[in-house]
Amino acid sequence: LSLTYLFEAIRLYSSYSFYKKRVISRYAWQNFDKYRLNSDVMSFITQKEFKEYYKPTYYDNQYPKLYENNRDIFEKIALQYKELRNLRNTLTHINYEKSQPNIKNNLKNLLSNIENLINTDILKEIKFTK
Repeated sequence: LSLTYLFEAIRLYSSYSFYKKRVISRYAWQNFDKYRLNSDVMSFITQKEFKEYYKPTYYDNQYPKLYENNRDIFEKIALQYKELRNLRNTLTHINYEKSQPNIKNNLKNLLSNIENLINTDILKEIKFTK
């Protein structure tokens, strides 16, 4: 359950930060399905593109170098997100081939790292260049 909360927290933090920075429009924030919007933002952070739901031409026209200009920030978030996602999936699907002997330590580390990213508001530093 803790992994699910962490998973959703980092996704919501990221999409809300994109909204505050106007990468996501007010219309999209108010009208689009939040789960799918959060998924798309994380696709952008981890894979450099909005994949499914939110394919903003506004983003492409206004911020074509958003990822490149903020690679370090996005990679820090992506690293934690991928670790969290892998651990969550392993446990959710009761993967008996991958044991998790240090689950408590892994969870503590992830909690600490993600808490640090959110508390320092790492995404407030993203830079835009036209």
